Amino acid sequence: MQIRFLLILAAFLLPGCQDNGGESTPGESTFVPRFELSSASVNRDLAPYPNDIWLQDPGSSDSILSIPVSDEELPAPIERTMAFLNTLNGFSTTASIRIPFSGVIDVESLVPADPLAPFSSANLLVFDGSSDTLLIPGVAYDIEFGTSDRGDGTVVNIVPLQPLKQNTTYLFYLLSGIRSVEGLAVTADDHFHQLIDAWSRHRSTGDPYLDSVLSDSIAPVLDKADEVLNLNPESIVAAWSVSTQSISDVIEAVARSAQPLSSHLLHSGLTTRDYDETLPGIADIYTGTMETVYYQSRLDPYQSVWLTAQGRYPNRIDPDPIPTETLSIPLLATLPNRDSGHSQPVDGWPVVIFVDGLGGNRTRATLLADRMAAEGFALLSIDQPLHGITDPANPFYQGPGNPSPLNRFGDNERHFYLDQFNNDTGIAGADGIIDNGIQLPGQLINNPLNGRDTLRQSSADLIHLVTSIPEMDLDGDRLPDLDASRIHYAGLSWGAIQGPLLLGINDSVTTATLISPGGSWSELLTDPESLTFGRPLLDRLASQGVTFGTSDFDQWLRDWQTILDPVDDLNFAQTTAALHPLHIIELLGDIVIPNGATERLSLLLDAEPISATRLAAPGETLTGIVRLTEGNHASTVLPTINPAVTAEIHNQIAVFAASGGTRIEIDPTCDCVQ
Repeated sequence: MQIRFLLILAAFLLPGCQDNGGESTPGESTFVPRFELSSASVNRDLAPYPNDIWLQDPGSSDSILSIPVSDEELPAPIERTMAFLNTLNGFSTTASIRIPFSGVIDVESLVPADPLAPFSSANLLVFDGSSDTLLIPGVAYDIEFGTSDRGDGTVVNIVPLQPLKQNTTYLFYLLSGIRSVEGLAVTADDHFHQLIDAWSRHRSTGDPYLDSVLSDSIAPVLDKADEVLNLNPESIVAAWSVSTQSISDVIEAVARSAQPLSSHLLHSGLTTRDYDETLPGIADIYTGTMETVYYQSRLDPYQSVWLTAQGRYPNRIDPDPIPTETLSIPLLATLPNRDSGHSQPVDGWPVVIFVDGLGGNRTRATLLADRMAAEGFALLSIDQPLHGITDPANPFYQGPGNPSPLNRFGDNERHFYLDQFNNDTGIAGADGIIDNGIQLPGQLINNPLNGRDTLRQSSADLIHLVTSIPEMDLDGDRLPDLDASRIHYAGLSWGAIQGPLLLGINDSVTTATLISPGGSWSELLTDPESLTFGRPLLDRLASQGVTFGTSDFDQWLRDWQTILDPVDDLNFAQTTAALHPLHIIELLGDIVIPNGATERLSLLLDAEPISATRLAAPGETLTGIVRLTEGNHASTVLPTINPAVTAEIHNQIAVFAASGGTRIEIDPTCDCVQ
């Protein structure tokens, strides 16, 4: 295989490596890929970025980022994000790689190397250092030119079309043959010229800083160019590496350590109709608690982060976070009652886990409960971290001020009864109402490390819920009542985004429906259709000096995405699709989770469009996306918007779950499917 690989490389690299294409020396050309090295953070704009020259200890398995923060005054969001960035053990798997040039590039002259179509003039190589393979342009990555505030082609962006592998070093090479729009031939920047000259001659650059960059970061890249790629050093005008961070290591460690924890459920004496007179009432409601392992601090939930026993941020070397306590959190369940026509199967009730969106709570699961009961399914729902019921008059509220006899489990609501944000805007400042979770997108901006770990906590809660299902007793006979071999996940919006973070590492869940999911976090923020959350957050950033459409914003966004990568569902899409049949519902015109973000995730999930009832072939399952033309983002839990669309969504979920992922059913009379 290695011999064949070298022959393929030779087919398009060697002709260009034998001469310099008539190019001039560095001093005679004004067209270079910038590689200016300095301790000032501003020089991230004057060198390829990301770049392992900003690893604290390149080559070490325990290295973290060490990007100097400039003494210059920077907008607060940029300073915060850079400080947080330096807690990570690598760069982004999803964000673009930025290559600045000293002039405007002739886009036709940049030719990515494609192992499937060898071409002698290839002059950009993207190389997976773990497998010694070239990445395929158009499949693994795309090329874009320019920045938000400069579309003139002085910057080349390598944009991953699918996430890079975690904990992996990628190597990048620019070769002779690239030209500016004025026809200037590319040569090496002065600093890179010194580096490669010293490497070729096995000598010092004469500059201690450049020598350290060479030995620690650049020499291994050039060694690979020589030993594996057989590149002529004279043809290399820039070379660097990018090592990606841990993505799933930490949450996988949580999953490995998870054990069944106790749960306590009480028949409320209420049917769904008793709780909401618009519902059929063929499901009985149970209320109670389950235990979960908590890794943050309830005393400081908006600043605390996950830490190891050594007080460090967990990563691939030490992935185990240390629990701060075992929490009892509210759990709501429904079971089919006698009016459903079902009785408990010998193996227990199959179960749907419903996870609501931002600002919602577990009681909205009751809206789906009757349709699931009609298929003989139980339903379980827990709140996302810092969410919960905020109205003490709600019979299922667990906390002070609720006179209901059902309020016998203690003060367990996940919001900890805090009032630190306005529930309408999510902006800091008490409004006299318990916070309902609407503040979390803003918290991702204010403190992305805390936001990342709050989302990790949501995954941890779901892991413990799934792990505890085999032992759950709902009727008090001390025997399990649920069938752990038939678990369906149904997530809406924030709950749908959270889905792959569970599904990608857990095969106990058999099937899943994701309603209005989306990735990446950058796209959720910047998509022009992200009107509900994206636009207000962009306005808030602009008020702090970071304005969308500027180079500063682009750099901030790349750093922010890097911090949130471990909780970005794009990074879990491949394993999610491999482990589960999937049913995706997209609401066209969605202004909360924009369609662009949903489509990007669906592409990685390899979901096929479904516009009419589809039954899988014998022995197979389905992964499909249904695009609804009516209703809106909240139609799953707000039937008053369009009752027919709500019924359609509920029916699709129920049939897909009941069929074990083999049938997606669409009502032809709905006239609401694209």
